[in-house]
Amino acid sequence: MNDFFELIGKIVTAVGGTGVIMISISSYFGKIWAEKYMENQRKIQEKELEEYKAKLNAELDRLRLLSDQAIMRGKILFEKEFDSYKKVLPVLCDIEESTEKLQITFVVYGSKFGGKKFFLDELEKALDNFSKIGCISRKEYNRYGVFIKQSIHEKIQECFSIMDEIVIIVNYEITITTQKAEGAESWYTDCVEKLIKLKQKKEEVICDIREHLKEVSMI
Repeated sequence: MNDFFELIGKIVTAVGGTGVIMISISSYFGKIWAEKYMENQRKIQEKELEEYKAKLNAELDRLRLLSDQAIMRGKILFEKEFDSYKKVLPVLCDIEESTEKLQITFVVYGSKFGGKKFFLDELEKALDNFSKIGCISRKEYNRYGVFIKQSIHEKIQECFSIMDEIVIIVNYEITITTQKAEGAESWYTDCVEKLIKLKQKKEEVICDIREHLKEVSMI
């Protein structure tokens, strides 16, 4: 009986020693596998991070390029717009000068200085100059007006429209007046009012241009 228990003890002891060895071996290889797994995961994450950084840098470069292009386009457009306004301002000055000459002629007529014939002769000269300046100014403006702000463009076109109205009225009334014994005071006031409106509109355009250039220069 004692021999039996002795044998059992030896078996348990043998199995117990093998179990410890197996646990130690498993623990060792498990540690190596875990370290290798973690290393692989670290490499994968580093690769993904580098790819993400590369994509991010590429996107930033693209945005910088777009920004630079937008700034360059804005600068070019501003320069063209500013150049257009520089060319349009003399046009507006010519309109003002011809308007003043025509207005002076009406003042002469209003004071009855020189009589009807003198007035009509002077009016015809002033109107001819006024009409020519209107045509030249419009052609000159059309060459550079493409870069003009829409609201300013509309006011300049309104100036040209007023000039056209004045030319039509005065041309017609000169013809009618030469056939009548009395002056045509009925249209005198209308034309003077239109001349005043034309000068006011021109001043509005100058102010709008000045304010607009201030705004765009601060962008």
